[in-house]
Amino acid sequence: LGSCGRFIPGGFQAETGLPSVRNSVGVSCLDGGWVGLDELQGPFRITCLLGIVGNVALGIALTKCPRFWDRCQPGKAELVLLALGGVIYTATLPFFTLGMGWRWAFEDRLCQVIHGLKFGSLFAQGLLAAATACQSPWGLSRPLLPTLMWMMGFLCAVPAVLVSSTNGLCIPDRNTELHAWSLVHVSFCLVILVFLPLSVVLATLCLNGCGNPRWNISWVVYLFWGPYGVAVFLDMLQEEMTFSQSCRFLVHLDTFLGLSEGWGMLHCYLSPFFILGLGLYRRKTA
Repeated sequence: LGSCGRFIPGGFQAETGLPSVRNSVGVSCLDGGWVGLDELQGPFRITCLLGIVGNVALGIALTKCPRFWDRCQPGKAELVLLALGGVIYTATLPFFTLGMGWRWAFEDRLCQVIHGLKFGSLFAQGLLAAATACQSPWGLSRPLLPTLMWMMGFLCAVPAVLVSSTNGLCIPDRNTELHAWSLVHVSFCLVILVFLPLSVVLATLCLNGCGNPRWNISWVVYLFWGPYGVAVFLDMLQEEMTFSQSCRFLVHLDTFLGLSEGWGMLHCYLSPFFILGLGLYRRKTA
């Protein structure tokens, strides 16, 4: 990587998007809680490969049969943006794979770009999924609202860029100077991945705020990433309030944080296959 990285002589913790509760517990709480580098390289590489293959296959399907996808829900424009977000997210994973496999650390600016793309694509998919369930307000054309929501997702990733770590591990850090931005980043994770879909459901069922709801396959993003939004919020509460000093609780919270992000990563390659499968089913039954 040339000047973009430097070698770390020892092992380090897997990237989880936010500082884990490992930072606030003693070494005695970590016995058996660390995952070996060799064990993580395989899943990361498989996820990267399948994510790229799945989203490229979806892109080819959208190109070959544009008229068919226009009749589906969500439409072609939304599916293109979802596939693009999936490709961008998947493209960030090799950086962490290299970091674990070769023990490289990335410089601050490269780390900020990686986290901006990672969380930007994630937030973009979350906002886009919510937009597909509602009718376009103010007479906006069909592709315009999804495009605006997709771009807004990357704006919401600005706090993640600002709090990127300066210690070389490319893990966002809650230092004193950037503490407020850390809270904003966690708030975006919770609001976009958890509160937003719940709000849309309540609005459509109780207030009819979005008219007739149009649930579709894009909403699986909340199924995969909702637990991560809850996990980072609980981690933040623990950092701010320290409501439990139990070593067992802290290790379980740390495990939940890591597993929830691992579960979310499955979305980057399962989602395009879900969409392709549903599209083929509709085409056969049409």
